[in-house]
Amino acid sequence: MCIINWSVAYLENQRGMVMGSAHIVLAIIGFGVAFGRITSARIAEGYRQLPVLMTAAFASMVLTFFAPLPANGVADSTLIILASVFSSGIYPILLGDASMFPPSLSPAVLSAMMAALVSGTVLLPFLVVLLREHVGRVQGMCSISVVFLLLIISLCYR
Repeated sequence: MCIINWSVAYLENQRGMVMGSAHIVLAIIGFGVAFGRITSARIAEGYRQLPVLMTAAFASMVLTFFAPLPANGVADSTLIILASVFSSGIYPILLGDASMFPPSLSPAVLSAMMAALVSGTVLLPFLVVLLREHVGRVQGMCSISVVFLLLIISLCYR
């Protein structure tokens, strides 16, 4: 969800969108996240969770990587919104999956997931800004997709 944090500043500074338009995109992202969470919960009920997570993570990775590449604010906005829709259901499904562990393991799994979330929340913005300042804004935004690649790798060894 880091791409959401940077989307308004990126669209305004890199793509020249006016402030009001970029904030409208942010509002649409909010609706997209709600839609994505509701939809992913319904899909996860009917299918095994691993294929749903892998599909959402892969789509999020691809969309997040390509979102900053078009030199067009509308195309960037569309890809950011789609990336947010696909990525929004990943964490709730993972939390639900962790709660299915035996009671003796469930607290440890949930604690590890929360630690990963907090670590990512602290470290990822720092790393994105570091890349953005030394390599470029587009590359910094594209680097967010690495998080989804790491998730896919970890799901492969589940």
